[in-house]
Amino acid sequence: MKDTMRQVLLNGQEYSALIDTGASMNYIMVEVVNKLGLTLDPNRTAQVTLADLSNTEALGTLWIEVAIKGSPDSKSWQEFYV
Repeated sequence: MKDTMRQVLLNGQEYSALIDTGASMNYIMVEVVNKLGLTLDPNRTAQVTLADLSNTEALGTLWIEVAIKGSPDSKSWQEFYV
């Protein structure tokens, strides 16, 4: 589990993130979106099954520039569900 938690830069600001290379989607907390001052697209949503097997709907999506701290070559734009 140690290698799955990494420091990342989201639009240049540092956060801790769970890196799941097998995930089909990226997720981000609405609190982080608000703190970064980003705007999401509410027209693109998805049904999400949570760990307790309950379902919820994403509020929307947005694109964020992401880099793993200390790996400048890792910078890319990624779509996140909120």
